Amino acid sequence: MRSPRCNIEKKLYDIKPPAEASLSAETLAEEEEKAGGFGVPKSEIKATFVKDDIKNESDFKAVSAYDNSFTRDAPVKISQSVYKKSTWQSNRQAEKRRENEFKDDDYYEVEEPEIKNKFNFKILAVFLVVILILASSLLFLFYKKGVEAKGNIIKNSASAYENIVSAQKYLKNLDFKNAGFEFSEAHKKFSLAQKEANSAGASVLGAFLWLPFSSEVNSSNNLINVGVQLSYAGKTLSEAVEPLLKISSDSIFKKEGIKGDNSFGVNLASMTSGIEKSKTALKDAEISLKEIDPYDFPEDLQKNIWELKNKFPDIKNKVDTLSEYSDFVLWFLGEDNPKKFLIVSQNTSEARATGGFLGSYGLLSSEFGYIKDIFMDDIYNLDGQLSYKAIPPRPIQKISTAWSTHDANWFLDFPTSAKKIAFFYEKAGGPTPDGVIAINEKVIERILRVVGSVNMPEYGVVLNADNFVDTLQYEIEKNYDKTINRPKKILDDMLPKLFEKFSDLSQEELTKVFNVFVSSLDKKDILIWANQPKRQKFVLQKGWGGEVLKSDDSDYLAVVSSNINGFKTDRVIDQKITKITKVEEDGSIINTVKIKRIHNGGGEEYEWLNKVNSSYLRVYVPLGSELLDASGYTNEKYEAPIDYKKAGFKSDKDVFASVNSSLKDEKTKTDIFKESGKTVFGNWVYVSPGEEVEVSYTYKLPFKLNKNKKGDDLDFIFQAQPGVKSELSFDVVLPDGWGFIYSLPERSWGKFRGVFDSDKFFSIGVGY
Repeated sequence: MRSPRCNIEKKLYDIKPPAEASLSAETLAEEEEKAGGFGVPKSEIKATFVKDDIKNESDFKAVSAYDNSFTRDAPVKISQSVYKKSTWQSNRQAEKRRENEFKDDDYYEVEEPEIKNKFNFKILAVFLVVILILASSLLFLFYKKGVEAKGNIIKNSASAYENIVSAQKYLKNLDFKNAGFEFSEAHKKFSLAQKEANSAGASVLGAFLWLPFSSEVNSSNNLINVGVQLSYAGKTLSEAVEPLLKISSDSIFKKEGIKGDNSFGVNLASMTSGIEKSKTALKDAEISLKEIDPYDFPEDLQKNIWELKNKFPDIKNKVDTLSEYSDFVLWFLGEDNPKKFLIVSQNTSEARATGGFLGSYGLLSSEFGYIKDIFMDDIYNLDGQLSYKAIPPRPIQKISTAWSTHDANWFLDFPTSAKKIAFFYEKAGGPTPDGVIAINEKVIERILRVVGSVNMPEYGVVLNADNFVDTLQYEIEKNYDKTINRPKKILDDMLPKLFEKFSDLSQEELTKVFNVFVSSLDKKDILIWANQPKRQKFVLQKGWGGEVLKSDDSDYLAVVSSNINGFKTDRVIDQKITKITKVEEDGSIINTVKIKRIHNGGGEEYEWLNKVNSSYLRVYVPLGSELLDASGYTNEKYEAPIDYKKAGFKSDKDVFASVNSSLKDEKTKTDIFKESGKTVFGNWVYVSPGEEVEVSYTYKLPFKLNKNKKGDDLDFIFQAQPGVKSELSFDVVLPDGWGFIYSLPERSWGKFRGVFDSDKFFSIGVGY
């Protein structure tokens, strides 16, 4: 309610709501001497009510009440008593009179009567003493109860902490059963500690926010709740994950007559439910953790609490990531509806842009959490059914007039190549796949090192990590059953036996198998493309997609070798890449890249390792880079094998874009074109057994360092070709007077020497 203003000569007061309307202590003291009591003498003050402030009937009644207090010869106090209900009940006739007067006058003046009563300080003193006695009694009771509970709270919390430490040890060994038990015990003990804290009155004390120790009480309550929620999250996660470890061929591969209630997918769906419960608990813990002030605790605990605060976001992110992984795997296993994935095996012994020659293909069908079927076959059988006529990339035309599935992984950018593979598969009569998965033989080799050999009595061989590639190659090339004409059938028969061995693995061995898949994805020995935007976004975010990395204003380098009629000789090729980045005085950047290829064949048991290695080499650099010099390769003139237009062949848009942007450098005869947002230098390279060849490119980057700045930075991206292991040597050379300000990784200072089988990132700051 809005109250009218009261203008008082000598001082101006506002009639305010009860909690705010009172005279100052100084004014009361001065006037008390004059009036002999707590108030203002009538002779000293005149009160006027501003007419403009009377907006409604309630305001008008306030004025009436104030005036009536004069006529009753009552003391005038601008205090809570003015607002008592009885004070507002005025004589209606007096109200009418004032209403009429305000129509003509701007102000209504009244004289204040003499105030006769005064305030008794003794009553206030007694009241305060009583309050303090009651508060002290309550605090004593809470303290006594808190002391009694303190021992139990500390005991339960300390014991719960030990349980969590034990749970962490079990988790490192993937012993989720025992980890779940320890988390469960921790949850019980933290819950008891929380109950003790509440029963001790901590929750009541928390309401006394004016007490100096209320912060400590709230922090303690919140810390116990964090323990309750974290232990519950660990318990539910461990219980959900534990069934997944019981992997067997029956839980992965669907067999006739077996129901789907024990499938890997069903257990994974159960785990997803547990993850969601854990996420809810972590959200609650996060809220409590934010309310904790580490300085409310002894110094020896503050460090641990700060550490928990710092690490908690990472814990929460990992659980969120686990949720994303499980959701993706459920989609892959056809939990919502049946799925079909096109599988292609890449043979790194015959290098291609995304890893290797596509010698085999297969179709993986999944539904209800199972892998229903995997069919593998020679990719040439698929291409034999292809009637679609497409113009291949120019280097491919050297060995094939038409473009088909086995040459479809021409582009370094795997999403681009995967779409070509799926396209040709459909044109050959296959269904539209939900995705394409490329896997090379190195993955199987690593798994065999963990699970041991696989006996294949029908083929008379025992496959292990050491003989897998050569034995498989021999069976496919020479020793397959010519009557059924399925050279790759051995792969079809081997995979179920391989997965069946998982059920006999120890937890330590399962960890190693899991790490094989993780490292294979990191090194791009497994590449995935999902034919669904949401799933493809997830794949790219996790770095599984093999896309050409964006470089913007960074220096970028990718060296890609594509074996064209070079047999399986890349198995015996060593590759060394040297890059020297030289910064000029004006900030210009000149790169010199040397690729040395060494052929170690010539005396090998298998004839396909003793052939000439023939490759089309592509060097990807920042878009707009200027080639200055090149050497060490073989010049070849392009000639189309047929008149493609006359023969009715169709042009692929990505192939056409490369051709359309292509030019032949007059000085070096190097092919220069654009692909995947990069400038590409291309040449033919031949290496005979026992020999080595070094190819060199010198080029200027399209940007420079800012000479006018005291410091500038430069980022470097080295993208590895999937399936190819090289040695990398990298150096940055600065002009005289320039120096390094910083480097990432730390202390690298523009230098690197090491294995190059995964992407590398460097950054330097320079100045002078």
